[in-house]
Amino acid sequence: MKDGGELILLAQRRTYKVTEAVHVVAEVAGTCDAHGVVGKVKPKSFFDELGAEILGNSMILGDNAYDVVPGWMVGADEVLLTQLLETKHS
Repeated sequence: MKDGGELILLAQRRTYKVTEAVHVVAEVAGTCDAHGVVGKVKPKSFFDELGAEILGNSMILGDNAYDVVPGWMVGADEVLLTQLLETKHS
């Protein structure tokens, strides 16, 4: 799967945007979560912009070290969703 791609479910006539993501599970350096990201799922690009280094299931962000689960997140295509809602209300 490539970042920025689409997941298309033909039977449901739905399209979802696919983005590479990171689920932050725990801060493991023993310091406070200065970035407030534990328990959150964010696009990988968010962490890239902050200068995070991600390797496997580990992430270094500033003075913090985190256990993470890399993966993908999907969101409904807003244009298609709008079209479906307009069709239902017509």
